[in-house]
Amino acid sequence: MKLRTIAMMLMLVVAGLAIGCSTAPLPTYTPYPTYTPYPTYTPVAPAPNFTEKEVIELVRRYHETHRIEHPLGLCFSIKEPNPHGYRYFDLSNTSSASYKANGLWLVETITRFNSQPRDTSEPNLWDRDGFECVFLFDDSTGEVRNN
Repeated sequence: MKLRTIAMMLMLVVAGLAIGCSTAPLPTYTPYPTYTPYPTYTPVAPAPNFTEKEVIELVRRYHETHRIEHPLGLCFSIKEPNPHGYRYFDLSNTSSASYKANGLWLVETITRFNSQPRDTSEPNLWDRDGFECVFLFDDSTGEVRNN
């Protein structure tokens, strides 16, 4: 090999090293931060202060004290609700209360009965009837609202 070829190769190597070392380093890979959602929050209803039976009894007492009447009689009545012209029999009353997440109890009562005209000359237009009453009971304050 000639001295000139060796010098030329050596110059190319030195130039390559100079160019390679003088350039900015390549950026390293930094991954984007991953999205971490907040933990899901499900509101939990507070524990009720009363049982279903207690709530129904408190609403019944409130109803009897304030004499809230339905057009056909008292909401919790199992007595003859409206004696005007009809005879009532087979009276039944069902009540239920359900606790809601907002701290209120929904109390529903249904009174059912059979009816028959007192005057037997009148036609019997209806025999099974009833009515429903709905109340809200605030578990924290004990307040009853009639709906």
